[in-house]
Amino acid sequence: LRLQGTSSGKVEFGVSTSGDFTIDADDDIRLDAGGQDIALKGAGTEYGRLTNSSSDFVINNSVQDKDLIFKGNDGGSIIEAMRIDYSEGGKVGIGTSSPVAKLHISESTSADVGLVLSNSDTGHTINDGFQFFIDTSKNAYLINREASDMKFYTSNAQKMVIDSAGNVGIGTAGPNKKLDVMGHFSVSSSTATDAIYYSNGNAMMYN
Repeated sequence: LRLQGTSSGKVEFGVSTSGDFTIDADDDIRLDAGGQDIALKGAGTEYGRLTNSSSDFVINNSVQDKDLIFKGNDGGSIIEAMRIDYSEGGKVGIGTSSPVAKLHISESTSADVGLVLSNSDTGHTINDGFQFFIDTSKNAYLINREASDMKFYTSNAQKMVIDSAGNVGIGTAGPNKKLDVMGHFSVSSSTATDAIYYSNGNAMMYN
């Protein structure tokens, strides 16, 4: 073990022979850096940095295009839970090591894969909350597990709703029929002369 002072007033620890350097404490191990940064190096080259930046805690991957990978132990097997791919602009992959979108969720086995959103009001089981998933037959599902509406917005205004009874409302927030349209609508074919147009209580059919 080598303890060495430097010209800048810093103290360096080193191991003069090959092997691990272990710090074993019965209590917490604290790193206190007055410069706000803790640099992580391998063979003298920095590969990561922890930074206290104002009110933020920054984990910085110092090597160009190197991914940040989160791993853990699942029943005795080491699995990759999440990856941030910095060579792809910071795309996040869950279940995949090659994310192709800002958030890419994948399942490597033949199983359903999806996204579940829940809170303390909806509960926290597979039969609660809001879900989007794809099954093993490649069918896509958009599911509200709760007895409440599904609302569709554009331009910060509601345009369509499917209520808990299954009624669809377009232009109305309270549909009372299977399809309730408030406003003008038309039904047409590929030819302009074959259409139905409804407006202000009057129906017109063209053929």
